[in-house]
Amino acid sequence: MNRTGTGSSGSGDRRIERWETDRGWRRTKGACCGDHSSRRGSRTCSCGARKSGREDQEYSWLKAILLWVELDGWTAKLRFSACHLIPHHPKCGRLHGHTYAVSVKIHGERTREQEFVIDFELLKETVAELCARLDHHVVIAANDPRLRITEDGDNTAIAIGEKVYSIPTCDIAFLPTDSTSAESLSLYFASELASLIGSGASGDISKIEVRIDEGLGQGAGCALAIGAGNEWVEADT
Repeated sequence: MNRTGTGSSGSGDRRIERWETDRGWRRTKGACCGDHSSRRGSRTCSCGARKSGREDQEYSWLKAILLWVELDGWTAKLRFSACHLIPHHPKCGRLHGHTYAVSVKIHGERTREQEFVIDFELLKETVAELCARLDHHVVIAANDPRLRITEDGDNTAIAIGEKVYSIPTCDIAFLPTDSTSAESLSLYFASELASLIGSGASGDISKIEVRIDEGLGQGAGCALAIGAGNEWVEADT
């Protein structure tokens, strides 16, 4: 496979962008004159450009490329329907529901032994499992300081100011979060994914991105860097 192009610098020198896998040359734009007449076994071209061995050539450029695996929640049917509320919000402070879609992007590197960062099926199954936990439940943030949560037999009483909801406990999905906003749900999914897929990934995962859509056209997301304490590095709406 050869790609060549020509151009001119201010001094009139001829520059060539060349990729020659059949000869073992690995050059970048403007780095080589294109004259590869050198002694057999020499590591440099007559212009001084360094010659790369075939094995180094095959993988060294791959390390410079960012790889990812991506699932779209709507088209991959990674969805769930659930009820929640945002305390003290003038509209969302009342119990209401959404059909959510969970989109995921996994960044990482593949290894010589594996051909992908993570198996699509493993990722789909894991996200679907997380969706099933919340599907057709009332989602409650267990760590929300604005809620007063008490058990009442088979029911759970949730008090917000003067309002008290009594809900069958089996219908509630308690999350270890301080909110059930789309932003907080994205953090929950990213954290759970980091725990669940860590041992099943083929390559080295460096970042997990999750977007939670509350219906079509609106959503929020986060990016979780893997390693160095799993620090949250982004949160975007």
